Amino acid sequence: MTDKVSDGDGKQKPPHFNPGPWMGTKGPTRLRASRKAAPPPPRPNDLVTAAGHLVVPDFFAGAPAMRAAIDAHFGAPGAHGPDTHQIWNYWHVPDMYTYMRTLPRKVIPAELMTSFWNHLAGWTRANLNCVPSDAYLSLYVDGCRQELHNDALNGHYGYVFSLTRWRERRFSGGETIILKPGSLGQSMAGGAAMAGSSFYDLVPADFNQLLIFDDRLPHAVRQVNGLMDPLEGRLVIHGHLKRLE
Repeated sequence: MTDKVSDGDGKQKPPHFNPGPWMGTKGPTRLRASRKAAPPPPRPNDLVTAAGHLVVPDFFAGAPAMRAAIDAHFGAPGAHGPDTHQIWNYWHVPDMYTYMRTLPRKVIPAELMTSFWNHLAGWTRANLNCVPSDAYLSLYVDGCRQELHNDALNGHYGYVFSLTRWRERRFSGGETIILKPGSLGQSMAGGAAMAGSSFYDLVPADFNQLLIFDDRLPHAVRQVNGLMDPLEGRLVIHGHLKRLE
C-alpha cells in the first residue's frame, strides 16, 4: 500500500509504491510487445510474373569499360576500315524491325564480354532459374525501332542490358514498350476507359540497367528520332533466357 510521508520540512513526499516480494525488488515487469518477423522480400520471379518485367539498376561493375570500348570503336570515323567496321548487320524487316546489330565480341574485348556473360548467367541462374542463350549488341539511331511482337518461342524471359548514355541523350523514343499483364482482359471486361500507358509500360534504357521481361508479352522499342551519330544512339546488349530443367 502507499502512504504519504513527510521529508522533515513539513512537505509531503509523493506516494512510494512498495512492489512486495512477489514482484521482486525492481517493481512490476514490463511486457514487451511481440514483434512479427518481417515478410521475406519478393522473389524476382514473382515480380516478373506480377508486373511483366523487372528492372535491375547498376547491374555490372564493368559497364563503364564496355562503354569505353564502344566509344573507341566508333571514334575517329575517318580511320575506319572494312576489317574492323564492316561488321554491322542493318536489320530491316518492313513494318517490323529496323536497327543495326552485331555480336558483342566484335566490339567489346573478349575478356570483358566473358566477365559480363558470367555475371549475367550467375544472376539469372540464382534469381530466375534461367541462363542466357544468346546476345546481340544493337544500335538504334534516327528512324530505328521495333514494332509489337512476342518471343514466346525464343525463351522464357527476354533481357536488355543498356550501354546507352540515357540521361544525356538528345533523341526522343528508345524506350522498351511492354504490354501490362491482364490489360487486354481488363479492357474487354469494360467498365473503364483505357488508353496509352493503361495498356503498357515504357521502360527507359538507363545506363548499366538490366531489364528482364516475360517473352510471351507483346513488346516493342519506340522509334528513335533525332540523331544519326552512333555514339549518341541507343546501344544495348539483348537476348533471351531459357529455363533450366
